[in-house]
Amino acid sequence: MDRANKIICPRCGAAFRSVRGVPAGTLIACVQCGTSFAAGNQNPGAANPRPGAVRRTRLQIVAGAAALYLLGGAALAWYCFHLNAESPAPQAGAAQHDDGPPPTPPPPVRSPQDVAASRRATSSV
Repeated sequence: MDRANKIICPRCGAAFRSVRGVPAGTLIACVQCGTSFAAGNQNPGAANPRPGAVRRTRLQIVAGAAALYLLGGAALAWYCFHLNAESPAPQAGAAQHDDGPPPTPPPPVRSPQDVAASRRATSSV
């Protein structure tokens, strides 16, 4: 039976060594990434052709997300400062726009004596 002394995780490229060897076909869980794979005679070059490929891809994703975050913040800042810019003062001879009829005045405030008198008048009827 074949035994493997050096086992390499096909996903993350972590290397494991065994003094006694692991029988071929035994399922092993990688302690670094948690991937389960079968042990056997592996060609290290075929298992992970580019050792840093996963790290480069993650770095590209993080760099892209950071760039998007910064560009979004810059766009938001420009938008806010653009809207808060001072507008020019109105000209003295400029026509005033009528916004419609003036607002109605609030109802008059009634004193407590008026309220008591109106209650007496409605209860006697």
